[in-house]
Amino acid sequence: MIVAIDGPGGAAKTTLATSIAALLDPSLVVPTDNFRRPPADQNRRFLADGDPCWNTTLSRLRDQILEPASRGLAARWQCSDWQSGLCR
Repeated sequence: MIVAIDGPGGAAKTTLATSIAALLDPSLVVPTDNFRRPPADQNRRFLADGDPCWNTTLSRLRDQILEPASRGLAARWQCSDWQSGLCR
Protein backbone atom coordinates (compact mmCIF):
# COMPACT_ATOMS: atom_id res chain seq x y z
CA MET A 1 0.00 0.00 0.00
CA ILE A 2 1.24 3.48 -0.85
CA VAL A 3 -0.12 6.52 0.96
CA ALA A 4 0.86 9.93 -0.41
CA ILE A 5 0.26 13.13 1.52
CA ASP A 6 0.55 16.48 -0.23
CA GLY A 7 0.34 20.01 1.06
CA PRO A 8 2.26 23.22 1.63
CA GLY A 9 5.32 23.52 3.85
CA GLY A 10 4.50 23.58 7.54
CA ALA A 11 1.14 21.82 7.10
CA ALA A 12 2.14 18.89 9.38
CA LYS A 13 2.41 16.34 6.55
CA THR A 14 5.28 14.50 8.27
CA THR A 15 3.40 14.45 11.59
CA LEU A 16 0.36 12.96 9.87
CA ALA A 17 2.49 10.47 7.90
CA THR A 18 4.26 9.32 11.07
CA SER A 19 0.92 8.79 12.82
CA ILE A 20 -0.44 6.78 9.89
CA ALA A 21 2.79 4.78 9.62
CA ALA A 22 2.48 3.75 13.26
CA LEU A 23 -0.85 2.11 12.37
CA LEU A 24 0.54 0.36 9.27
CA ASP A 25 3.61 -1.28 10.77
CA PRO A 26 5.87 -2.18 9.04
CA SER A 27 5.96 1.02 7.05
CA LEU A 28 8.31 3.65 5.68
CA VAL A 29 7.86 7.42 5.70
CA VAL A 30 9.70 9.07 2.82
CA PRO A 31 10.03 12.86 2.90
CA THR A 32 9.51 13.80 -0.74
CA ASP A 33 11.35 17.08 -0.16
CA ASN A 34 14.43 14.97 -0.89
CA PHE A 35 13.20 14.45 -4.45
CA ARG A 36 12.85 18.11 -5.39
CA ARG A 37 14.48 19.31 -8.58
CA PRO A 38 17.16 22.02 -8.39
CA PRO A 39 15.48 25.46 -8.55
CA ALA A 40 16.70 26.30 -12.08
CA ASP A 41 15.35 22.98 -13.39
CA GLN A 42 12.01 23.50 -11.61
CA ASN A 43 11.47 26.81 -13.37
CA ARG A 44 12.49 25.46 -16.77
CA ARG A 45 10.16 22.46 -16.56
CA PHE A 46 7.19 24.45 -15.30
CA LEU A 47 7.55 27.15 -17.93
CA ALA A 48 8.28 24.73 -20.76
CA ASP A 49 5.31 22.40 -20.56
CA GLY A 50 3.29 22.97 -17.38
CA ASP A 51 4.49 19.57 -16.08
CA PRO A 52 2.34 18.77 -13.01
CA CYS A 53 5.41 17.25 -11.35
CA TRP A 54 7.62 20.17 -12.32
CA ASN A 55 9.38 20.32 -8.96
CA THR A 56 9.89 16.59 -8.30
CA THR A 57 12.29 14.05 -9.73
CA LEU A 58 9.83 11.18 -10.12
CA SER A 59 12.40 8.84 -11.70
CA ARG A 60 14.52 8.96 -8.51
CA LEU A 61 11.45 8.37 -6.36
CA ARG A 62 10.52 5.37 -8.52
CA ASP A 63 14.05 3.94 -8.75
CA GLN A 64 15.18 4.51 -5.16
CA ILE A 65 11.95 3.97 -3.21
CA LEU A 66 9.00 2.45 -5.04
CA GLU A 67 10.70 -0.29 -7.05
CA PRO A 68 12.95 -1.64 -4.26
CA ALA A 69 10.14 -1.48 -1.70
CA SER A 70 7.77 -3.32 -4.03
CA ARG A 71 10.30 -6.18 -4.12
CA GLY A 72 10.79 -6.22 -0.34
CA LEU A 73 14.22 -4.57 -0.61
CA ALA A 74 15.56 -1.66 1.41
CA ALA A 75 14.79 1.79 0.06
CA ARG A 76 17.74 4.20 0.01
CA TRP A 77 17.81 7.78 -1.21
CA GLN A 78 19.96 10.88 -1.12
CA CYS A 79 18.95 13.91 0.88
CA SER A 80 18.69 17.10 -1.12
CA ASP A 81 20.33 20.34 -0.12
CA TRP A 82 17.66 22.92 -0.96
CA GLN A 83 20.06 25.85 -0.83
CA SER A 84 22.55 24.46 -3.36
CA GLY A 85 20.00 22.36 -5.28
CA LEU A 86 22.31 19.33 -5.08
CA CYS A 87 21.78 15.76 -3.93
CA ARG A 88 24.14 14.72 -1.16
